[in-house]
Amino acid sequence: MPKAVGDDGLWRVSQAAEFLELSRSKIYLLIQNGELRAVKIGRSMRLPVKNVKAFLDKLPALGE
Repeated sequence: MPKAVGDDGLWRVSQAAEFLELSRSKIYLLIQNGELRAVKIGRSMRLPVKNVKAFLDKLPALGE
């Protein structure tokens, strides 16, 4: 699990993947499809923590 960060922090793709329990390639696919917003810093992608948490909140709960 990535270390605790306020909603203003940025995660690397690997940290977001670990938090969401997805592969790094799935995170890149979600970014490419516009489902998960990220920022590019140099050659690296960073994901605002608030965007990752918002993505998680939009997912349907089991049993719905």
